[in-house]
Amino acid sequence: MKRAGQDGPQGIPQETTDRPGTDRRKGLILLDFDGTLVTFGHDIGYIRQRLNEVLEPLGMGIDLPPGYLLEGFQTIEAEHRARGATEAETAHLMGQLEQTLIRMEAEGATRCILVEGTAEALAWVKEAGYGLAIVTRGHPSYVDPLLDHYGLAHLIDAIVTRADDIPFKPHPAGAHLAARRAGFEPGRLCARNFYLVGDHTMDMEMARAAGAVGVGVLTGLSTGDELREAGAAHILKSIAGLPDLIP
Repeated sequence: MKRAGQDGPQGIPQETTDRPGTDRRKGLILLDFDGTLVTFGHDIGYIRQRLNEVLEPLGMGIDLPPGYLLEGFQTIEAEHRARGATEAETAHLMGQLEQTLIRMEAEGATRCILVEGTAEALAWVKEAGYGLAIVTRGHPSYVDPLLDHYGLAHLIDAIVTRADDIPFKPHPAGAHLAARRAGFEPGRLCARNFYLVGDHTMDMEMARAAGAVGVGVLTGLSTGDELREAGAAHILKSIAGLPDLIP
């Protein structure tokens, strides 16, 4: 499973692949993690509360819909700088928020359960000749252990997380980086062989931006109507239905 590589154009990490000969895989399937492969075990309200405990002494706070905490981080960072904080002070504050979020994610991970049929679906897709890569806004400190715990790590060719120094979802940079890490050139993927499976509208937005077919699953935060409105071409009850969709 591939992770960090050297920086390429515009500071986006690039990956080389050691796959010998011609790659005969049919295509690539990108996967969200929370709400797609595992149930969403994080209590967003509680996480927001703990983050605001860090911010309250500064007269600041985060108040955003579920799934958008990282956008809140960006707002806080800009506001802190605008108040005249030094770069060092802002970096310290953002480090505190990130460490708090990592602790809360680790706690939530204890409540994450593998979505029924996930292992079988991924094994089928892999056997059918597709590459598999994960793109998540989560941190590897809890994502990696869960992949190992549920025996999925060996099926995944690459993973992109919040720890990668690139714009996060729904920006397409994560999808492109995951493709390169999995040994694919993003420009050579198309709607016939490039899919993105996720439970959130931002997954569908990223699929559209990256040129992938958006496949929404109803095991997470967004409804079928919300997923369709965000660009989903297909809606599945869960990832267990993926083998029936992929040619």
